[in-house]
Parts: sequence; structure tokens; C-alpha cells
Amino acid sequence: MAACDSGGSASLGAADRNKEAAEGGEHAASAESLAACGLEAESTSLVALLAGREDRLTMAVDDLKKERAALMKDKKDLTKKLKSAERKKNRLKYKAKELSTNDILDVIVMRANAKSVAAKAAAKASCSPSK
Repeated sequence: MAACDSGGSASLGAADRNKEAAEGGEHAASAESLAACGLEAESTSLVALLAGREDRLTMAVDDLKKERAALMKDKKDLTKKLKSAERKKNRLKYKAKELSTNDILDVIVMRANAKSVAAKAAAKASCSPSK
């Protein structure tokens, strides 16, 4: 049966045409069958349009795959940072159990003094002219 007959692939739905093309049926849509019906110019532009569409869809799928890979990498990095922070918290809690409240306050005061000494030294270094 020719493609331009009423029972041909021109009247079939897209799913039926794909099924027939996969099965190798005589109603498969091709440039030759469309040309036989006098639709050669239209079929050429249709084939070109469909080829370009496939490329765009393929590129869209590739872009989505790249985005998924990037998101998975970000998730992996975030998970690693989260586990590291949890381990640090647990280490500090364990160390803090050994210290009294007064010991912790002494450490805080020592750190504050060290920061102020460092800030004064930096300010003094920036104010004094170099020779």
C-alpha cells in the first residue's frame, strides 16, 4: 500500500508511525514515500526541521544531565562539610566536658587579649613609616 493512500502512514498518529517504523512495516514515513505523493519539497523541509529538533532536544537532555551532575557534586560537597562540622562540634563538646566554667571563661579572656595585642601591633605597624 502506498504512503499517500487513505490507510497510509499519513493518517496514522505519531505513536503508530514510530511503531510501524520500528517494525519495518510498509507504512513507515520516509522521504521516498512522501516524494511519491508529490510532497518532496515539504518532506525535505520537514526532515530538516525534525533533524534540528532532535539536536535541540538532545542538547537539552545533555544540559540537564550536566546540571544533575553539578547538583550531585554540590550535594556531595555539602554532605562532606556537614559531617566535618558535626565531628568538630562533637570534639569541642568532648573537650569542653573536661573544663570547668571558669576555665572556659579564662580561655575566652586570653583569646580576647591576644586579639587586642595583635590589633595594636598591626595598627602600630601601619602607622610607623618604613625607612
